[in-house]
Amino acid sequence: MMSVQEAHDYLKKAGVFYVAAVDDEQPRVLPFGASDLFAGKICLQAGKENVSQQLQRNGRIEISAMAELGGWIRLEATAVRF
Repeated sequence: MMSVQEAHDYLKKAGVFYVAAVDDEQPRVLPFGASDLFAGKICLQAGKENVSQQLQRNGRIEISAMAELGGWIRLEATAVRF
């Protein structure tokens, strides 16, 4: 199992990663490029208001990334606003 720090480092290496979420009943895949660590959790900034609202309605997400040297990760998470 990968630690939160290792997962965050991998997202940084990948540069762009994708968040899969549900908007009502329609699946959506959202590109992100920035993450940070805060209080032992990976934090993402949803800059667009509609994305933020979408994640508040249904916070169950998956994050996927592929690094340049091969390999990939998929993380299950629950998005919370703070």
